[in-house]
Amino acid sequence: MIARRDGIGALTMRRLCTELGVTAPAVYRHFPAKELIEDQVIDDVIRRIDLPSPEAGDWVERLRRCFISAHDIVGCYGGLAARMGREMPRSPSAQRNAVYLRELLADANLGEEDAVKVVVAVFVYVWGHLLATEAADSISLTSATSPLGAASSARGQFLWGLDHMLSSIRREFDGREPRPTPGPSSA
Repeated sequence: MIARRDGIGALTMRRLCTELGVTAPAVYRHFPAKELIEDQVIDDVIRRIDLPSPEAGDWVERLRRCFISAHDIVGCYGGLAARMGREMPRSPSAQRNAVYLRELLADANLGEEDAVKVVVAVFVYVWGHLLATEAADSISLTSATSPLGAASSARGQFLWGLDHMLSSIRREFDGREPRPTPGPSSA
């Protein structure tokens, strides 16, 4: 609750104990370090990212829905995008999401190299937008206008950019034969 309401940086052992009505030793029995609590919060957050099934649409639509979900969920937690950008989670939920993306793009006949390019490009766009929105939010607290405009406008800008990026990706890869993944060379 603290991380969502006040941001990941506000999650301190003292505030957590106060919020839960427990003592620090009770929390330390389950989490010997604050970083482990943050890791658990991050895992809980990314576990909620939507991983659409094939019935939800083609590979581009499913990729779109997955990354919109990531954007919307992570964006609710101040500072979380920056924390995740500095240190990518390796939690069970992060692994589940990575497997989903790998399988989604393999099913779309993208070779491993192309799949990595697509995921990195979309990830950087989504996280860049999250970070820019956070920065704009902090600026708007001290000035009359935010560089990205109102929150609804920022989301509209995000969706516009994502749709254009995915449209370009679709043109590049739809119907194309997969590039072979380089394997070990035989001598």
